[in-house]
Amino acid sequence: MSRFLKQSVLLTAVVGLLLVLTLMATGTAQATLIAYDGFSGYTDGNLNGQGQGTGWYDNWATGGAGTTTVTSAEGLTYDPLLTQQGLGTATVGGSSEANAIRFTNTSMSSGTVYFSQLVQLRELPAGGGPIMVQLVGQAGSDRGIALHVGWVTTPPNLIWRVNVNDGSGSTAASTGITSTLDTTFLVGRIDFDADGGNDKVSFYVNPDLDVEPATADAVVTNRNIGAMNGYRICVTQANHSMKVDEIRIGTTWADVTPIPEPGTLALLATGLIGLLCYAWRKRK
Repeated sequence: MSRFLKQSVLLTAVVGLLLVLTLMATGTAQATLIAYDGFSGYTDGNLNGQGQGTGWYDNWATGGAGTTTVTSAEGLTYDPLLTQQGLGTATVGGSSEANAIRFTNTSMSSGTVYFSQLVQLRELPAGGGPIMVQLVGQAGSDRGIALHVGWVTTPPNLIWRVNVNDGSGSTAASTGITSTLDTTFLVGRIDFDADGGNDKVSFYVNPDLDVEPATADAVVTNRNIGAMNGYRICVTQANHSMKVDEIRIGTTWADVTPIPEPGTLALLATGLIGLLCYAWRKRK
């Protein structure tokens, strides 16, 4: 193989990989995320006082007598969701109730807001209070939107539900979808009413990512949610825990359900093939 040909093959591979990185950077820049945390860059151990990601104005604060930990190299995945694969996950629960909360830079009270997360129950609840992820109001507020399982007052206890509390009362709706120990992708959508009296919350369980489904798995309407700016993970049952990863809050479906672009994958394949060809010919 001539020196010129070797250099050409190597150049093709390098250019392909550079284009991949450019497209990936462009895709990230186009997203209008309010906040994101993929649990990358954390120190293994207690989650309390730690914080990474973007769009947050404080670190995680934990409570309850249970444990709240972060572990690297155990990231959750949901094909084809774009994830920081294998870079970390938070686990909340243990021998007693436990929770973790973090607040965003942005207060959300108008327009449409989406929030998504990967969750994995470590044990299936047999009763007791809910295991949930929530968008919540200002510190000290009772307002919140919970995507949860294990709501004891509405058997059976293994159905994913959405519960909306506007401070004056709460309304729940069931998806009819049974929870399992598999990784589950949960997406919530809030449509704030301009007059403040008819906010709508939609809940999706393991949806297709390309296009927002025309029909949600559960819907709650006619609540005045108010401003939301907190994200909370809560396990209220002893001897239960839940992993959480890839938390996204945004203003569009695409913000919270990103998938690798086909062009990116094709260019990556081109770059890798070029490198393999170069390595193979070098051996000859």
